[in-house]
Amino acid sequence: MRQQIMREERFVNSDRVSLTEKQVRRLADDEGSYQRGIDYYENGAVCNPVRQGRELRGECRGSSRQSYRVRVVLNDRGGVAEAVCTCPRGGFCKHLVALLLQYVHEPDAFEVVSSLDTVLARLGKEELIALIGDLVQREPALASVVELAAGAARGQSLDVAALRREVIRTLNQEEPSDIETDLRHILHTAERLAGQDDWLGAGAVYDAVLDGLTDSYEDELQGMDEDGEIACIARDCAEGLGKCLASGAVGPETRQDWLMAPAGQAILPP
Repeated sequence: MRQQIMREERFVNSDRVSLTEKQVRRLADDEGSYQRGIDYYENGAVCNPVRQGRELRGECRGSSRQSYRVRVVLNDRGGVAEAVCTCPRGGFCKHLVALLLQYVHEPDAFEVVSSLDTVLARLGKEELIALIGDLVQREPALASVVELAAGAARGQSLDVAALRREVIRTLNQEEPSDIETDLRHILHTAERLAGQDDWLGAGAVYDAVLDGLTDSYEDELQGMDEDGEIACIARDCAEGLGKCLASGAVGPETRQDWLMAPAGQAILPP
Protein backbone atom coordinates (compact mmCIF):
# COMPACT_ATOMS: atom_id res chain seq x y z
CA MET A 1 0.00 0.00 0.00
CA ARG A 2 1.20 3.49 -0.75
CA GLN A 3 2.88 5.27 2.13
CA GLN A 4 0.50 7.47 4.14
CA ILE A 5 0.72 11.10 3.16
CA MET A 6 2.44 13.49 5.51
CA ARG A 7 0.18 15.99 7.24
CA GLU A 8 2.59 18.90 7.23
CA GLU A 9 2.55 21.34 4.34
CA ARG A 10 4.87 20.43 1.48
CA PHE A 11 5.52 22.68 -1.50
CA VAL A 12 6.13 21.53 -5.05
CA ASN A 13 7.36 24.04 -7.61
CA SER A 14 6.60 23.47 -11.28
CA ASP A 15 7.01 26.25 -13.80
CA ARG A 16 7.06 28.67 -10.87
CA VAL A 17 3.79 27.24 -9.53
CA SER A 18 3.50 26.11 -5.91
CA LEU A 19 0.75 23.91 -4.54
CA THR A 20 0.09 22.74 -1.00
CA GLU A 21 -2.17 20.30 0.75
CA LYS A 22 -3.96 23.22 2.39
CA GLN A 23 -4.76 24.73 -1.00
CA VAL A 24 -6.13 21.42 -2.26
CA ARG A 25 -8.34 21.22 0.81
CA ARG A 26 -9.79 24.67 0.06
CA LEU A 27 -10.44 23.72 -3.56
CA ALA A 28 -12.48 20.62 -2.65
CA ASP A 29 -16.27 20.98 -2.75
CA ASP A 30 -16.56 19.96 0.87
CA GLU A 31 -14.72 18.15 3.65
CA GLY A 32 -16.18 14.82 2.55
CA SER A 33 -14.75 15.19 -0.96
CA TYR A 34 -11.38 16.08 0.48
CA GLN A 35 -11.25 13.13 2.89
CA ARG A 36 -12.36 10.68 0.21
CA GLY A 37 -9.76 12.16 -2.11
CA ILE A 38 -7.11 11.40 0.52
CA ASP A 39 -8.32 7.78 0.66
CA TYR A 40 -8.19 7.50 -3.14
CA TYR A 41 -4.67 8.90 -3.27
CA GLU A 42 -3.38 6.69 -0.45
CA ASN A 43 -4.89 3.59 -2.06
CA GLY A 44 -3.23 4.29 -5.41
CA ALA A 45 -6.38 5.14 -7.35
CA VAL A 46 -4.59 7.65 -9.60
CA CYS A 47 -3.22 6.05 -12.77
CA ASN A 48 -1.09 7.29 -15.66
CA PRO A 49 -0.44 10.79 -14.28
CA VAL A 50 1.03 13.21 -16.82
CA ARG A 51 2.28 16.77 -16.53
CA GLN A 52 2.33 18.94 -19.63
CA GLY A 53 3.54 22.39 -18.63
CA ARG A 54 1.04 23.56 -16.02
CA GLU A 55 -1.55 20.97 -17.00
CA LEU A 56 -1.95 17.78 -14.96
CA ARG A 57 -3.84 14.80 -16.37
CA GLY A 58 -4.54 11.26 -15.34
CA GLU A 59 -7.18 8.67 -14.54
CA CYS A 60 -8.72 7.94 -11.17
CA ARG A 61 -10.49 4.71 -10.31
CA GLY A 62 -13.84 5.34 -8.62
CA SER A 63 -15.63 3.32 -5.98
CA SER A 64 -17.14 1.07 -8.67
CA ARG A 65 -13.61 0.60 -10.11
CA GLN A 66 -14.64 2.60 -13.14
CA SER A 67 -11.91 5.03 -14.18
CA TYR A 68 -12.60 8.72 -14.69
CA ARG A 69 -10.42 11.16 -16.60
CA VAL A 70 -9.18 14.06 -14.52
CA ARG A 71 -7.51 17.26 -15.71
CA VAL A 72 -6.25 20.30 -13.80
CA VAL A 73 -4.54 23.44 -15.10
CA LEU A 74 -2.44 25.29 -12.52
CA ASN A 75 -2.19 29.07 -12.62
CA ASP A 76 0.77 31.30 -11.79
CA ARG A 77 -0.69 32.34 -8.43
CA GLY A 78 -0.30 28.95 -6.81
CA GLY A 79 -3.86 27.91 -7.53
CA VAL A 80 -6.01 26.21 -10.14
CA ALA A 81 -7.23 27.86 -13.35
CA GLU A 82 -9.30 24.93 -14.61
CA ALA A 83 -10.37 21.55 -13.26
CA VAL A 84 -12.42 18.87 -15.04
CA CYS A 85 -13.44 15.31 -14.13
CA THR A 86 -15.58 13.01 -16.26
CA CYS A 87 -17.42 11.57 -13.25
CA PRO A 88 -21.18 12.31 -13.09
CA ARG A 89 -20.92 14.24 -9.82
CA GLY A 90 -19.29 17.35 -11.22
CA GLY A 91 -17.62 20.08 -9.21
CA PHE A 92 -14.26 19.75 -7.51
CA CYS A 93 -14.68 16.10 -6.63
CA LYS A 94 -12.64 13.48 -4.77
CA HIS A 95 -11.00 12.31 -8.01
CA LEU A 96 -9.55 15.77 -8.65
CA VAL A 97 -8.43 15.95 -5.02
CA ALA A 98 -6.61 12.63 -5.42
CA LEU A 99 -4.80 13.84 -8.56
CA LEU A 100 -3.62 17.03 -6.86
CA LEU A 101 -2.51 15.23 -3.72
CA GLN A 102 -0.42 12.94 -5.89
CA TYR A 103 1.15 16.01 -7.48
CA VAL A 104 1.83 17.63 -4.11
CA HIS A 105 3.44 14.55 -2.57
CA GLU A 106 4.78 12.62 -5.57
CA PRO A 107 5.55 15.07 -8.39
CA ASP A 108 8.11 12.66 -9.87
CA ALA A 109 5.31 10.15 -10.48
CA PHE A 110 4.02 12.39 -13.26
CA GLU A 111 5.40 11.71 -16.70
CA VAL A 112 6.56 15.03 -18.15
CA VAL A 113 5.59 15.47 -21.80
CA SER A 114 6.22 18.26 -24.27
CA SER A 115 3.62 20.98 -24.66
CA LEU A 116 0.93 20.44 -27.26
CA ASP A 117 2.31 23.35 -29.29
CA THR A 118 5.72 21.68 -29.38
CA VAL A 119 4.26 18.33 -30.42
CA LEU A 120 2.10 19.81 -33.18
CA ALA A 121 4.98 21.95 -34.47
CA ARG A 122 6.78 18.73 -35.41
CA LEU A 123 4.02 17.74 -37.83
CA GLY A 124 3.77 18.78 -41.44
CA LYS A 125 0.63 20.12 -43.10
CA GLU A 126 -0.51 16.74 -44.44
CA GLU A 127 0.10 15.09 -41.08
CA LEU A 128 -1.92 17.76 -39.30
CA ILE A 129 -4.80 17.39 -41.73
CA ALA A 130 -4.78 13.61 -41.28
CA LEU A 131 -4.66 13.97 -37.49
CA ILE A 132 -7.62 16.36 -37.42
CA GLY A 133 -9.56 14.02 -39.70
CA ASP A 134 -8.92 11.09 -37.35
CA LEU A 135 -10.01 13.12 -34.33
CA VAL A 136 -13.25 14.18 -36.01
CA GLN A 137 -14.00 10.55 -36.92
CA ARG A 138 -13.53 9.53 -33.29
CA GLU A 139 -15.57 12.46 -31.98
CA PRO A 140 -17.98 13.86 -34.61
CA ALA A 141 -18.86 16.81 -32.38
CA LEU A 142 -15.39 18.18 -33.11
CA ALA A 143 -16.43 18.88 -36.71
CA SER A 144 -18.15 22.10 -35.71
CA VAL A 145 -15.10 23.09 -33.64
CA VAL A 146 -12.89 22.64 -36.71
CA GLU A 147 -15.32 24.65 -38.83
CA LEU A 148 -15.28 27.45 -36.29
CA ALA A 149 -11.49 27.49 -36.06
CA ALA A 150 -11.16 27.53 -39.85
CA GLY A 151 -13.57 30.45 -40.05
CA ALA A 152 -11.54 32.34 -37.46
CA ALA A 153 -8.28 31.94 -39.37
CA ARG A 154 -6.56 35.15 -40.37
CA GLY A 155 -7.95 36.53 -43.60
CA GLN A 156 -10.99 34.25 -43.60
CA SER A 157 -14.62 35.24 -43.14
CA LEU A 158 -16.16 33.82 -39.99
CA ASP A 159 -18.73 31.10 -40.69
CA VAL A 160 -21.56 32.45 -38.55
CA ALA A 161 -23.80 29.46 -39.29
CA ALA A 162 -21.13 27.03 -38.03
CA LEU A 163 -20.59 29.27 -35.02
CA ARG A 164 -24.25 29.22 -34.03
CA ARG A 165 -24.42 25.44 -34.51
CA GLU A 166 -21.51 25.06 -32.11
CA VAL A 167 -23.18 27.35 -29.55
CA ILE A 168 -26.41 25.33 -29.73
CA ARG A 169 -24.52 22.04 -29.42
CA THR A 170 -22.65 23.37 -26.40
CA LEU A 171 -25.77 24.62 -24.63
CA ASN A 172 -27.57 21.29 -25.18
CA GLN A 173 -25.02 19.35 -23.13
CA GLU A 174 -26.15 17.85 -19.83
CA GLU A 175 -23.20 18.73 -17.61
CA PRO A 176 -22.82 22.40 -16.62
CA SER A 177 -19.04 21.98 -16.41
CA ASP A 178 -18.99 20.82 -20.05
CA ILE A 179 -21.13 23.79 -21.08
CA GLU A 180 -18.86 26.23 -19.28
CA THR A 181 -15.66 24.69 -20.67
CA ASP A 182 -16.89 24.62 -24.27
CA LEU A 183 -18.31 28.15 -24.10
CA ARG A 184 -14.94 29.36 -22.86
CA HIS A 185 -13.29 27.68 -25.84
CA ILE A 186 -15.68 29.54 -28.14
CA LEU A 187 -14.82 32.81 -26.44
CA HIS A 188 -11.12 32.10 -27.07
CA THR A 189 -12.02 32.40 -30.77
CA ALA A 190 -13.43 35.87 -30.12
CA GLU A 191 -10.26 36.83 -28.24
CA ARG A 192 -8.07 35.65 -31.12
CA LEU A 193 -10.13 37.63 -33.62
CA ALA A 194 -10.00 40.75 -31.47
CA GLY A 195 -6.22 40.31 -31.24
CA GLN A 196 -6.15 40.41 -35.06
CA ASP A 197 -8.27 43.61 -35.00
CA ASP A 198 -11.13 41.64 -36.53
CA TRP A 199 -13.69 43.36 -34.34
CA LEU A 200 -16.57 42.36 -36.59
CA GLY A 201 -15.73 38.67 -36.28
CA ALA A 202 -15.10 38.89 -32.55
CA GLY A 203 -18.39 40.68 -32.03
CA ALA A 204 -20.23 38.02 -34.04
CA VAL A 205 -18.87 35.38 -31.64
CA TYR A 206 -19.88 37.33 -28.53
CA ASP A 207 -23.30 38.08 -30.04
CA ALA A 208 -23.96 34.43 -30.91
CA VAL A 209 -23.05 33.20 -27.42
CA LEU A 210 -25.13 35.93 -25.78
CA ASP A 211 -28.11 35.08 -27.99
CA GLY A 212 -27.84 31.41 -27.07
CA LEU A 213 -27.61 32.15 -23.36
CA THR A 214 -30.49 34.63 -23.52
CA ASP A 215 -32.71 32.04 -25.19
CA SER A 216 -31.95 29.17 -22.83
CA TYR A 217 -30.64 30.43 -19.50
CA GLU A 218 -33.82 31.05 -17.53
CA ASP A 219 -35.66 28.04 -18.94
CA GLU A 220 -32.91 25.41 -18.88
CA LEU A 221 -29.55 26.52 -17.53
CA GLN A 222 -30.27 28.60 -14.45
CA GLY A 223 -31.22 25.58 -12.33
CA MET A 224 -27.94 23.79 -13.05
CA ASP A 225 -25.72 26.89 -12.83
CA GLU A 226 -25.26 26.64 -9.07
CA ASP A 227 -21.98 28.58 -8.97
CA GLY A 228 -23.05 31.19 -11.52
CA GLU A 229 -20.14 30.33 -13.83
CA ILE A 230 -22.33 30.23 -16.95
CA ALA A 231 -23.89 33.57 -16.01
CA CYS A 232 -20.36 34.99 -15.75
CA ILE A 233 -19.78 33.97 -19.36
CA ALA A 234 -22.77 36.11 -20.38
CA ARG A 235 -21.21 39.04 -18.51
CA ASP A 236 -17.87 38.48 -20.27
CA CYS A 237 -19.65 38.35 -23.64
CA ALA A 238 -21.40 41.64 -22.92
CA GLU A 239 -18.07 43.27 -22.01
CA GLY A 240 -16.41 41.85 -25.12
CA LEU A 241 -19.24 43.01 -27.37
CA GLY A 242 -19.00 46.47 -25.85
CA LYS A 243 -15.28 46.63 -26.74
CA CYS A 244 -16.07 45.55 -30.30
CA LEU A 245 -18.63 48.34 -30.63
CA ALA A 246 -16.22 50.87 -29.10
CA SER A 247 -13.54 49.96 -31.64
CA GLY A 248 -15.27 52.00 -34.32
CA ALA A 249 -14.77 49.18 -36.84
CA VAL A 250 -18.39 48.00 -36.81
CA GLY A 251 -20.76 49.39 -39.44
CA PRO A 252 -24.04 51.05 -38.44
CA GLU A 253 -26.25 48.20 -39.68
CA THR A 254 -24.38 45.52 -37.72
CA ARG A 255 -24.17 47.83 -34.71
CA GLN A 256 -27.93 48.27 -34.78
CA ASP A 257 -28.50 44.51 -35.13
CA TRP A 258 -26.32 43.76 -32.11
CA LEU A 259 -27.86 46.43 -29.91
CA MET A 260 -31.48 45.69 -30.84
CA ALA A 261 -31.17 41.92 -30.23
CA PRO A 262 -32.41 40.81 -26.77
CA ALA A 263 -28.88 39.90 -25.77
CA GLY A 264 -27.63 43.31 -26.83
CA GLN A 265 -29.60 44.99 -24.07
CA ALA A 266 -26.97 43.69 -21.64
CA ILE A 267 -24.46 46.27 -22.88
CA LEU A 268 -26.78 49.28 -23.08
CA PRO A 269 -26.40 51.83 -20.28
CA PRO A 270 -29.20 51.83 -17.68
